[in-house]
Amino acid sequence: MKKCVITTGETMSEETFRLLTERMRKRYGDDLWFERKYDPDIIGGFFLDFDGQIYDYTLSTQLRRLKEQLMQ
Repeated sequence: MKKCVITTGETMSEETFRLLTERMRKRYGDDLWFERKYDPDIIGGFFLDFDGQIYDYTLSTQLRRLKEQLMQ
């Protein structure tokens, strides 16, 4: 079983959590276990730790990437 830890700065709605878990299961199969964590330092978005691999979908990272693109 693969572990998926979703870390947010705010409480994720049940609907958003359901949509995210459905997409993950559709892509990676049903052998997934989900855990939610809270980190008050995250402002918008979330981190996803999928079986040890980190995906950063936070607002600060998206803004940094946008700034980098605009500076090119």
